[in-house]
Amino acid sequence: FSYKFGKTASLAVAPLLGYEMMETNLPAGFFGPVDMSGSDSAMGWGVHVGFVADVGPGWTLGLTYQSKIDMAEMSTFCDAAGGTNPSAIFAGLDDCSLDMPEQFGAGVVWQINPAWKIVGDIKQVNWSKVDVFGTDPALGKGGFGWKDQTIFKIGAGYRSSEKFEWRFGFNYADSPIPDDWVSVNLLAPAVTTTHITGGLGHTLSKKADLNYYIAYIPENEQVGTGPSLGTKAKMWQWAAGIGYNARF
Repeated sequence: FSYKFGKTASLAVAPLLGYEMMETNLPAGFFGPVDMSGSDSAMGWGVHVGFVADVGPGWTLGLTYQSKIDMAEMSTFCDAAGGTNPSAIFAGLDDCSLDMPEQFGAGVVWQINPAWKIVGDIKQVNWSKVDVFGTDPALGKGGFGWKDQTIFKIGAGYRSSEKFEWRFGFNYADSPIPDDWVSVNLLAPAVTTTHITGGLGHTLSKKADLNYYIAYIPENEQVGTGPSLGTKAKMWQWAAGIGYNARF
């Protein structure tokens, strides 16, 4: 939901509903002498807040905050006591829910002319505040040791007609996985650093539009050091999405 203050600023709030599924295939001998395979799902919620304001001719400033999406625990993989659940890949954690982390950022839009605009963003993602991602196994916990990320984004939009705007984007962030934690993260090898995105905005009417995107995340390989010496993890991805906006 959004509300406009005068002609130059708007505030928006969006409740977030999350649903996640996880399945592992870890037969005996993979990590230990017992079969650790399992599957589970969970739901959770959060909130997303945004503010935009015109700060000069052709310039717009935006601020955004997204709370942690607080997910229920997936009991199949959880074992707070440790040692009694063979599928507990999150053994020993005080909170083994697979929450999505808190994040916040700022951005600017430069409307060069009626057809072209340039967009730049910076965003902080606080992985370390989620037990599953950030807790230190050296302290007797079962987290993945992720560090917080600062993500830099740049994009452009070209409006070819009143109904269509073509969008292009690029972002970069260091891997959240420290080199000496690569072996701990073979189940979650999120080592990619770059996203290349194309999109299309389709105006249906004065009160509705559709937005499409497709993203390519090039393969990146990370080689472990220290306790993870010699371990290699790599990942690449494709992603796509569609959104519908209604104005009242």
